[in-house]
Amino acid sequence: MIRFLAILVFLTLPKCSFAQFEFRFPVMIGKASDSEVQEIAKELSEAIGFKSKYQEFERNPGCAFWVRKDELSGISEPGYLIRVTRGGGIFEFTDMENARRGIRHLVSVSKKSESGFLELPLGMLTSFDVVKNPSVGLPEKNATGDRKR
Repeated sequence: MIRFLAILVFLTLPKCSFAQFEFRFPVMIGKASDSEVQEIAKELSEAIGFKSKYQEFERNPGCAFWVRKDELSGISEPGYLIRVTRGGGIFEFTDMENARRGIRHLVSVSKKSESGFLELPLGMLTSFDVVKNPSVGLPEKNATGDRKR
């Protein structure tokens, strides 16, 4: 009976390729952010549907869409990386051109809710190549679940 109910619930769910939710967390930047980060944060905030531009904070509070210009951990090519979770998001970019590409990408895979905010996809958007099988090349696990060295 439980299996039947689970199947029935699954069949009544709306069909979509990925989970989306209405993003209501404020766009935030670090207090020491430069003018490029401020400009991109304002554009991102408007794209999501906020009337205010962004907020400044000492560090990422977690429950926000945190915007920062970064070298993205030493990756030599320019690009962007956007992570969206139910608890907030991070928008990292290397330059203005790629930041705007990231905003366009985010908007293109989102949809407007009835309240005017974007419903953002949960997950990651990036301009970088994504490893299709992250387990390739990793050492085997030992009995405790740790990777053998």
